[in-house]
Amino acid sequence: MRSQKIAAAAAVCGLLLVGCTTDTAARDSAVEFDYELGRIRLPLDDYLGTSPEDIAAFVAAREVATAECLKKAGFQYHLPSAAELLKPGYDDDRRYGIWDVEHAKTFGWKLDSSGHLPPAATVVSTDALPALEKCQEGLEVTLIDIGVFDSSTEISRALMINDETRAQAEADPKWVEANNKWGECLERRGLTYTEGSLLSNEAEALLARGVDEASPEEIRLATIEAECNQEVQMAQTMADIEAGYQTTAIRENEAVLNVELAQVSRQREAATTYVREHAS
Repeated sequence: MRSQKIAAAAAVCGLLLVGCTTDTAARDSAVEFDYELGRIRLPLDDYLGTSPEDIAAFVAAREVATAECLKKAGFQYHLPSAAELLKPGYDDDRRYGIWDVEHAKTFGWKLDSSGHLPPAATVVSTDALPALEKCQEGLEVTLIDIGVFDSSTEISRALMINDETRAQAEADPKWVEANNKWGECLERRGLTYTEGSLLSNEAEALLARGVDEASPEEIRLATIEAECNQEVQMAQTMADIEAGYQTTAIRENEAVLNVELAQVSRQREAATTYVREHAS
């Protein structure tokens, strides 16, 4: 889910730094669905530093710093070129359930990992693992020194707004209505769901088993969920609602958010520069 991505990106990026509008045109123009990257872009996303481009830059900087550290310890951690490292992978944005039908037909709920780096521990030699652990322990300090991390432990205003506006959106009657329409579609297709959930009950049970590979049954269930999402426009409706709350909150917190946006931009640029200068 996208909320998990935000939390993960906050860890990667080192703690980067209200009412609602119901104007339909304003909401529609504030939301962008990108099927190529599996991303839904909302007004607040740029302030959070969690776009596929941002995450690619921050993860790449982390991996290049790890490779540099291992090299000093006498080990090799081979990475792709800087251009490949900085290329954004599939985002798999599921803030509003699974919505990309073609992706669901191929991967079920699994992530298309072809554009993502495997964990370093899975590709370095076994005798390099102690050195890798030591490198990772000092990684945060390294990334602070090159300007990719922020040593502050203060939670950004953007992250607080993200949580607040999500709660407001989920309480909106139109959000609840869209979710119920999706549930009714699932029931017409032979599935069941619990009100307020973005997964069918059958999907919840299957995913709880923790199977690595997408089974035919997982693909079937994910496809039904994505097709129902498209049929009733649940993701679009929910994104429009949340974007409305975000737009108002951004306007009300413009000064502090502009400062945080500038910080995110500086950190992304520092990460990109570091990768281009140090990647093989």
